[in-house]
Amino acid sequence: MSCPELPGTSRQYISSFAINYLVLSAKNGPAYIRQVVKTTNSFFLPSSSNNHGFQEHGPFVFSRGCRPSENHGFRCGAFAAISIVSYLSFVMGMPLMVASLGASAAILFGMPDSRPARPRNVIFGHLLSAVVAVITVVTLGCTFISAALAVTMSIVIMTVKDTFHPPGGATALFGVTSLASFEYVLVPVLAGALTLLIVAMATRRLYEYCLRRNARPETLA
Repeated sequence: MSCPELPGTSRQYISSFAINYLVLSAKNGPAYIRQVVKTTNSFFLPSSSNNHGFQEHGPFVFSRGCRPSENHGFRCGAFAAISIVSYLSFVMGMPLMVASLGASAAILFGMPDSRPARPRNVIFGHLLSAVVAVITVVTLGCTFISAALAVTMSIVIMTVKDTFHPPGGATALFGVTSLASFEYVLVPVLAGALTLLIVAMATRRLYEYCLRRNARPETLA
């Protein structure tokens, strides 16, 4: 597959801005993104000091002996999440469709008790990988070396920052092969990741409500 030509206007300025943005993001993260993660974690990580027999397993809270990863009904949330993203993309005209979001949905709803399913990992895994892709494009263009370098660097940064999310590698690769601009970081990457998290949050709340409602009295004692 051949890549289109990269426009050469303001290349030096964009490269400098991209590098500074990556350093800032990798070190502290934008304040508004950290606030979103903190708010989302308040839903995904409720206090473990409850009186309902629920325990923490990774990013979610489950009842004893029954976790979403063991319940096929919880996985229906993936249908809702991708349906919303597809609707916003195909019907509303919002460019949110990225293949890596399908992999994120598989992790969020197929392995919800794993570390890559943490809100921090989902958001920053995609965000940092997208920034790496944009920097690679403005500095090296689209070549077989730049594609491999972008994926490798995204893996390294995600590992160092404890935000490892495997679909981030696909986000970086797609960003390079599509010659992504800085808009790629916010839309579709960040917007798509937040959409998946919101649906996952709603699904987890519904799942927890059903567990509490159907739990035996001795379990809730």
